[in-house]
Amino acid sequence: MSSRPRPIPCWFRTGTVYYSSWGYVPPSYIYGYGPHFGMWDAIFLWSLASAAGNAAQADWFYHHQYDQGYIDWRRQADIEAQQNADLRAQLATIDQHISTLESQKVARDPNYLPRVPIRRWRSRPRMSCRTTPMMPMSM
Repeated sequence: MSSRPRPIPCWFRTGTVYYSSWGYVPPSYIYGYGPHFGMWDAIFLWSLASAAGNAAQADWFYHHQYDQGYIDWRRQADIEAQQNADLRAQLATIDQHISTLESQKVARDPNYLPRVPIRRWRSRPRMSCRTTPMMPMSM
């Protein structure tokens, strides 16, 4: 493996601005995955997984369990979790939450989105893909 830094993809830099305003800092391993899984933004899915202990966030996984985008993301997450104990714990929390809702026979809502307060920018953050920040390969 080369020790040269690799560029952080443009889509990740611009998407990360929004999520970081909520306090979410993406773990470095997600930079190796694509920008989306089906119609779902990759950072959205990874951030939901990191907040799996929050029932409103974990509900999303129950309602979208059979969505192809979720299935594709979950396949990648399961592969990553083989080497990542934190992610493995997050996925276990998600699975436990799904099992609980299934046992309660909660109706699935394919349009479900977690409720979050609307956040308004004072000024829109400027992000340009003209410059290419670098991320060390060792991350």
